[in-house]
Amino acid sequence: MTDKIVLLVGFIFASFAWQAFSIKPSNPVLLIPGDGGSRIYGKLNRTSKEHWFCDKTTDDWYTLWLNYEPFIMPPIFTCFMDNAHLVYDNKTDTYRNVDGVETKLDPIGSTEGCSYLDDLDLVTYFGKIISHLKDERGYTNDNLKGFSYDWRYTPVNINKPGGEFEGIKYLVEGLYQNNSNQKVLIITHSMGGVVTHAFFENIDQDWKDKYIQNWISLGTPLFGAASSVESFSSGYNLGQFIVPKFKLRKGLKSWPSTAWLLPMPKYWDNNPIVMTPTQNFTADWDDMDAFFDAIDWFYGKRMFHQVRGLLQFKPPGVDITCVYGTKVKTPSQFYYAGGLPDQDTDPTIIYGDGDGTVNIKSGMGCLMWEGMQENPIGDVEMEGTDHIGLLTNDATFDLIDKVLGLA
Repeated sequence: MTDKIVLLVGFIFASFAWQAFSIKPSNPVLLIPGDGGSRIYGKLNRTSKEHWFCDKTTDDWYTLWLNYEPFIMPPIFTCFMDNAHLVYDNKTDTYRNVDGVETKLDPIGSTEGCSYLDDLDLVTYFGKIISHLKDERGYTNDNLKGFSYDWRYTPVNINKPGGEFEGIKYLVEGLYQNNSNQKVLIITHSMGGVVTHAFFENIDQDWKDKYIQNWISLGTPLFGAASSVESFSSGYNLGQFIVPKFKLRKGLKSWPSTAWLLPMPKYWDNNPIVMTPTQNFTADWDDMDAFFDAIDWFYGKRMFHQVRGLLQFKPPGVDITCVYGTKVKTPSQFYYAGGLPDQDTDPTIIYGDGDGTVNIKSGMGCLMWEGMQENPIGDVEMEGTDHIGLLTNDATFDLIDKVLGLA
C-alpha cells in the first residue's frame, strides 16, 4: 500500500513538473524611460566653479540625477545645475557636457537606473512595474531589461554607432535570442515613446515582424507638449515634485530634448501657446523662432532647427497599445503679464485636458495610425491618472499582464 502511495505521489509530482516545464515562457520585456527617467552619474574635474561652496573635483562617481542634496540645500542647487547643463560646440554643431564634467549611465540592460531615480529609492519610476513583473510574475534579469539613456539629448545621430537606436536593437535581439526566440514587449513612458517611435521609423519591417510582440506606450507626447514651451521661458520640474521648476530652467534651456518635445504645428491647433500683452506665439515654426528671439535664446532656436524634422510620423509597423491619462488639469497656454524675456514669475496658466503633463491631443496621437498599418492599434484611457501615475496604476499592471497573456 505504501509503495502505491509513493508511486502515486511520484506520478503526480512528475505530472506537475512536466506541465511547469512545458509552459511557454512569457515574452521578454524591455523598459524604455522618458525625460528624467534614467539616473545620470557624474564625476568632476573642473578648473573653475560657480560658487565657493561647489566642488571642483570628486574622487569617484556620484548620482547627478536624481540627487536630493541640491533640492533640500538650496545653495547646492546652483552647483548641480552648473554641472548638469550642456554647452553648444560651434565646431561640431552639437551639445556636450561642461568642461570638466564626465557623465555615465547604468550598464546597458540594467533596470537599476530606471527603477528608482534616487539613492534612497524614494522617487519611483519603473520601480512598481519591475516589482510587479519580478515578484508576481516570475520575471528575472534574464527576461526583463531596461534601457537607460542620457535624456538631455535627442537621437540626432540616428543609426550611428553607439547611439540610442543601436542600444535598443542590441537589447531586443539579445532578449529574443536568450528567451527561446520569444518576441519582445517594449514598454515606454513619456519621451521614451518618442525615442521608440523614431527607432521604429528607422528599422526594417522584417526586423519588427521578427522581434517585436507589442509596444505599450504610456503617456507618449507624440506631438509634443505645451509644457515644453514653458520649460524654455519659466522652467519645468519633469513631473518630480521635489524639483523647483525655475531652478531647472538653466538646464532645460540647454537640453536638446526640451526642443524635441515642443508642439508640432501640423498636429496642434492655431491657438497661442504663449501670450504677452504685445505678442502671441503659436506652435507654428515661425512663431517658435520668434519666441526664442523674444526670450533671447539663440541656442534654443538652433536646437529646434536640428530636431524638428527627426520624426516623420509614419506608422510604427508593430502592434501598439496606446495608454493616456485624461481629466487631469494640463497646462495648455501661458500668459506673461510682464512680457518676455521677464520670466522670473509664474505665468498665468490656462489648463486643458490631458494627464497633467501631456496634452490630450498628443497623448492620443497614436490613434492617427488607425487604418494606416496592418498591425492592430489599441487605446486605453485612464481617466484621472496623471503622467507619473500611469507608471503605478493597477490598471497598467493589468494591461501588461493581458498583453503578456498572463491575465
